[in-house]
Amino acid sequence: MILTDRDQVVRIVDLGCSSGPNTIRNVEAVIEQVRARYREAEVDTSSGPEIQVYFQDLPNNDFNTLIKYQYSQPRSDEEKIQKYMSAAVPGSFYDRLFPKSTINIALSTFALHWLSEALQQQGRMFGQYMQRH
Repeated sequence: MILTDRDQVVRIVDLGCSSGPNTIRNVEAVIEQVRARYREAEVDTSSGPEIQVYFQDLPNNDFNTLIKYQYSQPRSDEEKIQKYMSAAVPGSFYDRLFPKSTINIALSTFALHWLSEALQQQGRMFGQYMQRH
């Protein structure tokens, strides 16, 4: 990610986000790191970068609770301007969810226990590799 364009939109996705306050805290920690990197690069961030966050989980996730929590947090006068824009993205992260080259940062802190499908697939690939060699 090039940090010289203050008008850049930084797109972050939390894959398998869940619906609790820890999801918001984790994403906001990433946002703070992005802003810190811009400050270190001495890029004027008074008007940017804009940050778009996608909260992704299965369609039965309670996205309403997640968004309500995001907007229920008290804000200081400095935070009257929204820290980031957010959107819910229902679907499985085993499927394609976004157009090519649209996500700058992806995190997945609450979905590790759902990775059995990927691990099974890797196990099959490893088994096939071992049979050939």
